[in-house]
Amino acid sequence: MDQHRIRLTTTGAPTETGFEVVAITAGGANGWEFPADVLQESLALWDGAHSFVDHSWFGHSLRDLGGILYEPTWDAETKGVKAKLKPAGPSAALLAAIGREILADDGPKPRVGFSADLTFTATGQKVKQILKVYSVDLVYEPARGGAFVRA
Repeated sequence: MDQHRIRLTTTGAPTETGFEVVAITAGGANGWEFPADVLQESLALWDGAHSFVDHSWFGHSLRDLGGILYEPTWDAETKGVKAKLKPAGPSAALLAAIGREILADDGPKPRVGFSADLTFTATGQKVKQILKVYSVDLVYEPARGGAFVRA
């Protein structure tokens, strides 16, 4: 099995100290198939993952730090990894403002969500194991279900 690194997208929602977000959901993205059981087995890897505003192919800057994920759980409804996201860092205000706007408005919403930057093994195009979660970043047009769920 070869190792691969990819960035995927999701959404979220605010909580007392930040937001509840979906970091990744089962399914296909960027040509890879992410089975639910593989995501469930990776839960511990999501705890403590940092969240930056936008992906960076050349390493993240401290100024782009927007938050940190904690208490990841499996969500049967979305078939994904759900976690709490505490805004933190220089871009925390931007992350929180966008989250509140997306969750509060019933009208049209920008195509903004979360995208996971991770390394995994695969056989063919099917992911077998997630090895490392580098970050779960706030991006435009996320690829694999990352979203704000609740404030």
